[in-house]
Amino acid sequence: MTAGGTTQPLQDAARADADAATGNRPVAAQRGLPGDAPGTEGIPFARATGPREERRPRETEIVLVRHGETDWNRAHRIQGHADIELNELGRWQAEATARALADEQFDAIYSSDLKRAHATALAIAAGRATPVTVMPAFRERYFGSMEGEFIAEIPQRHPELYARWNSTDLLMLQPDDGETRRQFYDRIAGALATVAAAHAGGKVLVALHGGVLDCAYRLGAATGLDTPRKWRAMNASINRLLHGPEGFRIGSWGEIDHLTETLDE
Repeated sequence: MTAGGTTQPLQDAARADADAATGNRPVAAQRGLPGDAPGTEGIPFARATGPREERRPRETEIVLVRHGETDWNRAHRIQGHADIELNELGRWQAEATARALADEQFDAIYSSDLKRAHATALAIAAGRATPVTVMPAFRERYFGSMEGEFIAEIPQRHPELYARWNSTDLLMLQPDDGETRRQFYDRIAGALATVAAAHAGGKVLVALHGGVLDCAYRLGAATGLDTPRKWRAMNASINRLLHGPEGFRIGSWGEIDHLTETLDE
């Protein structure tokens, strides 16, 4: 939370959409991207292309890929459970991620059941013998009546909902018909634990969402839900969790070198 303790949830959502809209455009200028993503200096494994931790014996590797861009990402609208499809750039990003992961073998490929994540998973699975298993538990956080709203307009259009969303109470519904931050985190932590147990010692991929990535980072870094988010959750980024006897840890975060090529390459 901020010094005043009231604006962190909204900032987290805005940051996720900023990551989506500006963080990984496939243009030649992106080739000069520095090692540390803006705002992540000094944050372990929060690099544009993070250093990769060595996988230990008996550890399970879970490769997490955020879906490609949607028009709502670009417009900074809250998606949540709204079933928004990838836009043209998002489809390109999914295909670029598939090329980046072509040499990696997966025991299973999972996906949220929302179209933007499922399409990303299908692009990665194309040409493989491994089918995509849909797992609704990996859906984005449910924001209820906030879904579809433009983030920048919420304080003026819905001041009461804005106040609830920015509450420091992790158990408060934000809004009344949505998931609490604690409910959302517990859902994602449980889904990741289920996948890790089902593929102990193996390697799997999950196509998911920005808020889900935030939960995964907090799980792997043992970071509390009230800690301000300084790590990024970029569209079509590759992120790695490792799971062993001691629990989850982060293998790497925010791999996006595959998104720095131009569209005509």
